[in-house]
Amino acid sequence: MAINFDNYIFNTIDRFTFKSGVGADIYFLAEDLQNFKLTNGEETVYGTGKAGRRISAIKRNKTAGISFDNGFVSMSQMSAQTGSDITVADTTATILSPYVDVIKAGTGGTSAATTYKAEGTAGAEIKLIYKRNSDGSQGDKYVQAATASATEFSYAPETKALTLPTGIFAEGDELILTYEYKTKGKQLANSGDTFSKNGMGILEATVTSACDKETIYYARFIFNDLAASGQYEIGLGGDQTINSFTAESLPNFCRGGSFWNFIIPIED
Repeated sequence: MAINFDNYIFNTIDRFTFKSGVGADIYFLAEDLQNFKLTNGEETVYGTGKAGRRISAIKRNKTAGISFDNGFVSMSQMSAQTGSDITVADTTATILSPYVDVIKAGTGGTSAATTYKAEGTAGAEIKLIYKRNSDGSQGDKYVQAATASATEFSYAPETKALTLPTGIFAEGDELILTYEYKTKGKQLANSGDTFSKNGMGILEATVTSACDKETIYYARFIFNDLAASGQYEIGLGGDQTINSFTAESLPNFCRGGSFWNFIIPIED
């Protein structure tokens, strides 16, 4: 079946894949794309004559790039944008995470227990506890010591037991404290020594002819040398949190020197 038309209607933008340019590694997949833009530009240098009249135009420095908003926040996408690898702790708790703990004083107001085992220097795992005010804010603070006193508390990390300052707390009073604990999970640490990745971009879409809207074709834009930008924003707390992505397309001279290829394959 020959393609005997030249005007295309883009029905859907289906998926963007960012992968290694030479290997098989996939950096991330984005399937819920918003505001996808393919940008192209070039510089024009004009020669001038009498009275500054333009008499020639020299074209140079072509540019191309893409930008889009991912409808989801993707840790893999952020990994490509920061150049930092994702750490996965599946079987052993090795990720050290800060935690804000709000707990209640136990019987007699002399003891309490942390939710997790606090990690850190022995005798200074927690450092401070606060008596919680009635409005939820932090009130008077007390420091950690080897043994509890009227102004200090002690902590046994193996049992997660706090011995509270004497005569300060009543049963049911709330405490606020922060500490670090080890957990399983995933972590992306945006290192200052790593930078956004380069690779190949593949944009997949469905298109139809302007005259035949019943026949669907699967189109692809191929970006052979795509330099992801490390400048991006993630707006938190609004109606929808999106993950923006911007990249510059470079002419890959190992693959013909094109900024991008637009392909509509015909399957037999």
